[in-house]
Amino acid sequence: MDIPEIGYSIPRRNPPAIANAVFADSAVTIDAKAEEEIWKKAEVYTVKKPLEADSEAQVTFRTAWDSKNLYVFVDVKDANLFADSKNIWDDDSIEIYIDALCNRSAKFEKDDAQLSINTKNEMRYNIGGTVAYEPGSDSGVKHAAVITDDGWTLEAAIPMSIFGTAIVQGKSIGFSIGYNDDNDGGSRDGHIIWEGYANSSTSTERYGTLNFVK
Repeated sequence: MDIPEIGYSIPRRNPPAIANAVFADSAVTIDAKAEEEIWKKAEVYTVKKPLEADSEAQVTFRTAWDSKNLYVFVDVKDANLFADSKNIWDDDSIEIYIDALCNRSAKFEKDDAQLSINTKNEMRYNIGGTVAYEPGSDSGVKHAAVITDDGWTLEAAIPMSIFGTAIVQGKSIGFSIGYNDDNDGGSRDGHIIWEGYANSSTSTERYGTLNFVK
C-alpha cells in the first residue's frame, strides 16, 4: 500500500511542525548510540511544547529511514530519572506517535500508533487499537535505551509493515515525539511534545508531518 500525499482538511490552530527523515544507505544498529554516519546527517529537532505541565528536560530527536524501517533517535538531558510506577507515562519515558497514512483521524485507526518506552527499555504500545506491554508480545519494533552521564538516549527501528504500508521517498506520515518527565518518583511532573495536544494518545489530528527524503 502506498502512503498518500499529505493534506489538511482538519482546522488547525497553527500549521503543523515539519521534519525530514533522511535515507539510511547502510545498516543501523539499534543500540541507543548515535555512531552511524546517518545520525550525523540527520537534522536535530527539539521537543518543547508543554501539555498538562512543562518540563525542564531537554529533549531532541532525529529520524532516518530505509526500505523497511523508520529509525528514531532521541537524546534526553534530564538530571532525575525514575521508573517506579505502574503506568509507564508516570515515569520518565519517550513517546513515539505515528499516523502512517497521514489522514489525521479523530480516533486511532489501524495505521496509527503510540509507542512509549522508559529508561529501562520497557515498552507499552498502542498499535491500531491493540494495547500491550512487552515482553510477551510481538510488536515488531526494535528499541534500545541507555542511561548517560546527563540523561538517557533511545534508538528505535519501526517496521512500517506493521501498519500495512511502505516507506516511499517523497511521501509523508503524521509523526510526533513526546516526553513524560518524573522528577521525584510517583506520578509524572511534566509532559512535553514536539507537535500535538493532550489527546495525541487517541487522536492523530494534530501530529506533525515527517517527510521521507534522500
